[in-house]
Amino acid sequence: MLDLVSLKKQRDYGMQSDKNKKYDEFFIHQMANVFGDTMELIETENKSSFHGWFFIKFLYRPTKVYILIESEYGLFTVRLEEEDGSFSFLKRIKSFDNQVSVKNIENAICILKETIDRPITFYKATPNALFRKEGNAFIQLSWDEIKSLNTGDG
Repeated sequence: MLDLVSLKKQRDYGMQSDKNKKYDEFFIHQMANVFGDTMELIETENKSSFHGWFFIKFLYRPTKVYILIESEYGLFTVRLEEEDGSFSFLKRIKSFDNQVSVKNIENAICILKETIDRPITFYKATPNALFRKEGNAFIQLSWDEIKSLNTGDG
């Protein structure tokens, strides 16, 4: 297990120019500032030389929801995942600009803070079907239901 507080104290966030920005470290720093010890850093990977790719995994302790952040080609996604593999995306819950920048990262974390304790609809996917989690059961969605899923504010 990685210690969020000591990690943020040890790192230089290098925000001088776009080429030198360490957005994965900034994400970690901001998550620690906003969530404190309710958010546990589980895993980090950085291959920024490969299209700016990085991956960060947190566990939000109060609800036991994993937060998976992945970035590549200048865009990032925030995926919420339960232990059973059911998932949702922050951008599906509320629309936001996901181009990698300090401002957009701060905004996404604010949205996460506002929504993480509210009821979230989780899904499970197979190659041929999408299921919505209802309690401990998964209900297969019809094609019309899948088409009507909105992105943001829902």
